[in-house]
Amino acid sequence: LWAACAGAGRPADPLVRQRLAQCRIDAELFRLHNARTLATLARGELIGAEASLVKLFWAEASQRLYEVATDVLGPANQLADGDWVRGLLTTRANSIQGGTSEIQRTIIGERLLGLPREPRA
Repeated sequence: LWAACAGAGRPADPLVRQRLAQCRIDAELFRLHNARTLATLARGELIGAEASLVKLFWAEASQRLYEVATDVLGPANQLADGDWVRGLLTTRANSIQGGTSEIQRTIIGERLLGLPREPRA
């Protein structure tokens, strides 16, 4: 994304730089979440509800990444290179696959935070 924005002269805009920096921070946080998960598995421990936290974080961070890309690069880039647009659409599906974000939030609330269970219908 940085290379595409640099090629379009966009990093000169401080708001664009701020949005790109947030994407980089999100990517680093995701890397650290995955490192923790791998360390847990390497110790022979099971991962439980923590996996919901990682899945929810990545679903939201990847949506932000592709939203920034399509916003910052603009419509001309979307026509020239449809990868960012396809990615944006794919992130919507990713937030549903493996359990919707709402389900992941419920798991995090009940199992990680110890909140009361939601009433069942």
